[in-house]
Amino acid sequence: MAAGSGEGAIVISLLGAPRIERDGEAVRFDTRKAIALLAFLAVTGRPQRRETLAVLLWPDADEVRARSALRRTLSVVKQGVGDECLLVTRDELALLDDDGTSVDVRSFLAGLASEEPRAVAAAASLWRGDLLAGFSLRDSPAFDEWQAREAERLRRALSTASTRLVEDCAADGRLEDALLHAQRWLELDPLHEPAHRALMAIHAARGDRAAAVQQYRQCVRTVDEELGVAPLAETTALYEAIAAGDVAAPTPVVTGAASAAILGRYPLTGRDAEAAALGAAVGRMRLVIVEGEPGVGKTRLVEEVLSDQGRLPLTVRCYDHDGDVPYGPLIELLRGAAAAPGAAAALDALPGWCMHEVARLVPELGRPDTGDAAAGGPGAEARFLEGISRAVLAAGSAGPGVIVVDDAQWADGATQHVLAHLLHRAGDEGPCLVVIRRTGEAGHAGPLAHAVADPLRDGRGVVLRVGRLSADAVASLVAGTVDPAGAAEVTEEVVRETEGLPFLVVAYLDALVGGHAPADVGDLLRNRLASLSDGATQVLATASVIGRSFSFDTVRAASGRSDDETVAGIDELIARGLIDERAEPDGPSYDFAHGQVRRFVYDRTSLARRRLLHHRVAEALLAERRPAADPASVMAAVAHHERLAGHDDRAAAHFRRAGDHARAVYANADARAHYDAALALGHPAVAALHEAIADLDTLDGRFADAVASYERAAARVGPDDVARVEGKLGGVHQRRGHWSTAEQHYAAALAALGVAGSAAARGRVLADLAITAHRQGHTDRAGDLAAQAVGLVAGAGDGASLAHIGTVAGLLAAGRGDVAAARQHLTKSFALAEEVGDPAARVAAANGLARLEGIGGQTRRAERLLREALATCVAIGDRHREAALRDHLAQVLHQAGRADEAMEELKQAVAIFADIGVEGGSIQTEIWRLSEWVDHTSRNDPGTIEDENGDMASDPTAPARR
Repeated sequence: MAAGSGEGAIVISLLGAPRIERDGEAVRFDTRKAIALLAFLAVTGRPQRRETLAVLLWPDADEVRARSALRRTLSVVKQGVGDECLLVTRDELALLDDDGTSVDVRSFLAGLASEEPRAVAAAASLWRGDLLAGFSLRDSPAFDEWQAREAERLRRALSTASTRLVEDCAADGRLEDALLHAQRWLELDPLHEPAHRALMAIHAARGDRAAAVQQYRQCVRTVDEELGVAPLAETTALYEAIAAGDVAAPTPVVTGAASAAILGRYPLTGRDAEAAALGAAVGRMRLVIVEGEPGVGKTRLVEEVLSDQGRLPLTVRCYDHDGDVPYGPLIELLRGAAAAPGAAAALDALPGWCMHEVARLVPELGRPDTGDAAAGGPGAEARFLEGISRAVLAAGSAGPGVIVVDDAQWADGATQHVLAHLLHRAGDEGPCLVVIRRTGEAGHAGPLAHAVADPLRDGRGVVLRVGRLSADAVASLVAGTVDPAGAAEVTEEVVRETEGLPFLVVAYLDALVGGHAPADVGDLLRNRLASLSDGATQVLATASVIGRSFSFDTVRAASGRSDDETVAGIDELIARGLIDERAEPDGPSYDFAHGQVRRFVYDRTSLARRRLLHHRVAEALLAERRPAADPASVMAAVAHHERLAGHDDRAAAHFRRAGDHARAVYANADARAHYDAALALGHPAVAALHEAIADLDTLDGRFADAVASYERAAARVGPDDVARVEGKLGGVHQRRGHWSTAEQHYAAALAALGVAGSAAARGRVLADLAITAHRQGHTDRAGDLAAQAVGLVAGAGDGASLAHIGTVAGLLAAGRGDVAAARQHLTKSFALAEEVGDPAARVAAANGLARLEGIGGQTRRAERLLREALATCVAIGDRHREAALRDHLAQVLHQAGRADEAMEELKQAVAIFADIGVEGGSIQTEIWRLSEWVDHTSRNDPGTIEDENGDMASDPTAPARR
């Protein structure tokens, strides 16, 4: 088995930005120290003493705290990569070197040490950038120093290897390869004159004296600006020889013109079975998943089949950095729908509240009747999800009735939530969702991955796997391209070199037709780009930096070309089959015909040029924004480009705005990532960012992280904000079942508010204190505190506080057995929560009302309330409350005799509780109940009731189980 392949495979990529994968999926660690620990073990390649690691990563902590922190961090690493690749003893830790683990640094160094030129070249191709590029530990200078030393060691190793590669390629007459290696050599150190001289000599040998002279000018400018000196004598001597024409005659290089038979113009060959299966599934199934490796022709197959059926589906493509723009693919889909007559009419027929939600993502689709923001559902979060889903369903059901999501493995989490909701709510008359995704890439986990299980299980969905072309299929393509006399030999060559991957087969045939037999995949792509004009090349490089579909205005402004030059360049690229044109409501947009072309062009663009282009793209995106558009909708993309341009302060500001935007549309994971990025890039609003991150961690059930971030915020906020943060700290500890700790924080919040604090704020804290007293068995004190809270807020006119406090009063009444009072409080709170849009109070009130309905035997009403509350929790991403609600729903369904459905909900509750690491008695209760139901026994369980923060007790009058 190859290293890093197979079940449980771990791929650790440390050259460039760190990336760890397990079974082809990205592993995300909660702490940077986990990445640092794993990287140190991976690079050193030998067992490390625990005390060494503790001092390295926690230099300011005492021995006990440092060892404790190391144990916690090791647990995070083991959770991410598993136990099997680690050697863990009492005294030492190590990353094992086995077939299941691949470390790019180890492969890189081993390859560079080889005597085989191909192995050296392959190793050099692993270089994505400096070791752990962009990563650091601010509180561990020793680690940063080690990282810098190792990075320099790796750069020197590559520099040495590049010297050898340039010499070997030049000696063999492979001047294009020599040129690429020399360019990479110079990128490592722009002041390295031997690299400048190598490039000058190669340009001269290629017959490009002007390029050689220009290279010398660049050397002069660089050493003068950076060092204030003139080039070395031997560099100047080489330049003078080239200028005088004293260099040996150039070696001829064959660069055939590109063939007209470009990708997409060959007939669809060898796909009869897949095409028949896809054609039969579309329209009959609600979900069709088309999957295969990159370049295998998945998109082409779908396009051909749907075209043959006369369908023009709504199509959207995801990109590998779409996480920067929550709902990015859906925004493009809805804009595309507005340009399609049938879909546009379907959108026009939607109610105003629905288009109000759509306009939050796509402002230009707003209508005069979109101001009714409260008419569509129980609360803002659930209404947003429902509104976007209804719009996508309406647009997709019109006309062809097909929605195609290409490269779905890169869909951001927010988009996945909407697509998952679509699959759950779409009936038999809804559109067919065709999901095209790559195998062996991240993205096979998440909301969409879980949602596709149901239609696949109940026969409403199907998976079609697209493989490589057979030798017969390749022979068929070759027969239509070359002289029949040599077709058999060419077929054998193409099959051997491409292994039947369609993208490479077509590129290889293009090269042969153009008179150039390629040496490798890079040569194939270089051949496709070799004869482009300078204008088209610059437009293409700019487009690769934009990284996704781009408009004419963006690529023109960022490339620096005139209107005429940009038009000519785009026309040339379309004619060459390198980019495609698509119609959009506000003008055409363009995209690369294949992702591999974009990545190849981007990698060939120098780092300095990429940085310049990233900054210019950011400026173009800001300038291009339409006046009617939400300014925050482009902040994520701008931040992405400013960071890659090296402008950290600008990127930090835009990342914070991007986080605010993502949070406003409930894309919590994206918002947290943006806030993290803003902090990492030095945003000055440290306290506010930590508080926002803690809010999101609380929803996600990451309570320890939430507490840590709230404490960081509390240490930095001013006196006026201490009460708010202390109250939030109390809320987190209340969720964890740490009642005495929660009480201490609530008391601190009251003290910070003082007697002059707002009545509403003090009332809310008193209500929270009432819950903690109740859960500790102090019933009388809980009642007194609740009464004080009601008295404070009764005349304040604060609907949100009244809803919160009324919910608490209702729960306490239920605990006393006073059903009538409980119903009165909870019904009033539910109505108030709807009125003011407070999801927390509404969920808690709905859960309490469902409890009362269950006691009365009204299981249908209880189920409706719980499912409504559950939809809200899922929409806002509150996993702890979601688990509690699923547990309650399971009991209601069990009470109604729907055992299978009850079991499914209970399993999901247990899984979430286990995943978020909830403490206290909740998870034990659920596991006990799950085991009991599996054994087909029965018991008369009075059910549970959830308090304001989602905590559970088997009986509302009982103290919490600890």
